[in-house]
Amino acid sequence: MATKAAVPPRVAGMRGPACVRASTLLFTAAALLLAAPACNILDDDQELPGTARVEITGTAAGDLELVTSTDFLQVNDLEADATYTQLVRADTALIQPDFSRDYDIAATNRFFVRLTNHATDVADVTLTVSFDGVVEYNQQATMSEGGALEFSEIFFGT
Repeated sequence: MATKAAVPPRVAGMRGPACVRASTLLFTAAALLLAAPACNILDDDQELPGTARVEITGTAAGDLELVTSTDFLQVNDLEADATYTQLVRADTALIQPDFSRDYDIAATNRFFVRLTNHATDVADVTLTVSFDGVVEYNQQATMSEGGALEFSEIFFGT
């Protein structure tokens, strides 16, 4: 039984490699057009948040360390297949639940927060981060000594 060779698709009377290139170009263009509506980067009217709000509720026998930053980088380690946050400048405070504070992020469009329990007693806390009133992170944890919650967000706009 004879087998047929694969026949490349034809586009407007083209044959051979030119037809394959044209088909690939049409497929790529169609895929981009279908993906464009889902991409916020193309939206010129996209508003970036101006305020980050941190809320910490729960109980802790000792102080908790709160580190916040609007000046940091996210570094990809391709060998380890991991992303690390490198703080350029940060503020550190010792706090107790219930805590809430607003941070101005309009100039940098990014925000980092880490909550750490350095006490030997267990802390049972919830860390909530919202941007312009929209909750983006809400995590509860029972943290022993050295336990931490960490969240960061970088906003991209046009």
